[in-house]
Amino acid sequence: MHSRKNIREKTLDNCHEEFMKKIKYNDNVRIPELLNKKKDLKDKYNNNKTLSLDEKLQIRDEISDIKKEISQLKRDKDDYLLNNLKFVHSYF
Repeated sequence: MHSRKNIREKTLDNCHEEFMKKIKYNDNVRIPELLNKKKDLKDKYNNNKTLSLDEKLQIRDEISDIKKEISQLKRDKDDYLLNNLKFVHSYF
């Protein structure tokens, strides 16, 4: 029979493990995809002389959105690790 503490510990384990998987996915897959997309957009912006002003502005907006998303992903990781460090450390 499981004690209440064991159930809570498993839940903490599961939550932490799930969030760490998400962080790992973001670090290894999502952020590199975004960086590649940003690079492609910059190349298109700088090298394509036939772009209209509207297209150039749209590309700049997309690049800005990508930067914001990358920053948010990194901030989420840092916030989680810093805010839960004492709980995770004391648990393990």
